[in-house]
Amino acid sequence: MNNGFNLDSLEEINKLVSLYLQARGGKSFPGFIHNLNNYLHLLKMQHSLLEKRIQKETLEDIPVYFERFAQAFSGVDRLVSLAGERDFYLSKEIERFSINSFIEWFKNFWVNDLFFKHQIKLNVCLNIDFSLQLAPYILTFCLEEGLFNILEELQDKEKTFELSLNVNKVEQDIIFELISPTVLKVKNPFDPFVSTKKKHLGLGLFLGAKILSTCRGGLALFAKHGLTIYQIFIPIKN
Repeated sequence: MNNGFNLDSLEEINKLVSLYLQARGGKSFPGFIHNLNNYLHLLKMQHSLLEKRIQKETLEDIPVYFERFAQAFSGVDRLVSLAGERDFYLSKEIERFSINSFIEWFKNFWVNDLFFKHQIKLNVCLNIDFSLQLAPYILTFCLEEGLFNILEELQDKEKTFELSLNVNKVEQDIIFELISPTVLKVKNPFDPFVSTKKKHLGLGLFLGAKILSTCRGGLALFAKHGLTIYQIFIPIKN
């Protein structure tokens, strides 16, 4: 079954990857707007209070209001910066970027997904900081693919969950490893059109493996001690 997709064409694979990435970004958009609106509401409120103070010529408290303005502006600036950084991490051009900077952005961006924000604790163990040189969208897509599948699996459960994200150097590879309290249900997860979820194409992991192969990287997914381990391998020299 090919569903009309030419899965031997890197051009078509990249088009599908772009659609997936847009959908993943859209998943965080409601939370992003919610958080941005909080800061804008704070700015509006502080502006109104400051106006009243100035009109009454009671200026001694003005420094306090400017401090609150600065906090709100800082929050708006941070959210806008996160969105701008996502553009960089979706680039298909070869770039050099720090693993530490990428992980910091990744955590902060995904906090705008409300389920992630309120029910997920992400424990990061970064055992190496290294400058990768590759098209950033490859790492962004593959890591988001792992996280998105985990969040979908946990979405209907009303409790908090701990996930681990470990980054290590093993021989000549950098390994990004997501460990989750989920059950691995698919026997051949990297085959195209294989999914246990309704209305899913079952292409995410297949696409991830395909674009990683362009830099001689790879994916692994397996169960261990009741947990699911998802690994992204990126060679240091690709």
